[in-house]
Amino acid sequence: MRLFLTMMLLMTTGLAHAQSLDVVAKYDGEGIDVRWFPPPPDNDNQTSRYRIERTDSMGRALSITHKPLSPITNLATLRAKLGPFSATYEAAVLSAAREQSFSMVSLNRALRSSAVGDLIAWFAVTYPEVADVLGQRRLDVDVQPGASYTYRVYMDRGDGSGEVLL
Repeated sequence: MRLFLTMMLLMTTGLAHAQSLDVVAKYDGEGIDVRWFPPPPDNDNQTSRYRIERTDSMGRALSITHKPLSPITNLATLRAKLGPFSATYEAAVLSAAREQSFSMVSLNRALRSSAVGDLIAWFAVTYPEVADVLGQRRLDVDVQPGASYTYRVYMDRGDGSGEVLL
């Protein structure tokens, strides 16, 4: 019970900031860490893809993703990217989805679950690796010292409706 209350406290304090913003960009020593927090998927089969665009102070726009980013559902890749934390991530997704195997369907069900969706969002805020496997992070290392940039993230839900600016 104590662990559950601690997790709920951490989730609410960490998420209050993330849920008020759709896109966050911050210099992290290597480059600019761009993360985004899209709305939950509309259905079990939705496959959202994200494209990131950077505009410099001169108004020049550049797409910084060569191919759209999307969530990773291959367990071997997940485990390689998340290391020991993969067990916690997998358990959160599978418990909410009430599934035995990890897939896009189980991930979408977990993201639509209010408590587990918030927990996964908190993981993405706290751990860059989780944001990476969710397809919700891009590290922009091609930046110039002293320059200012504006980032835009476009989401395509894969339903034929086209891209939406987050």
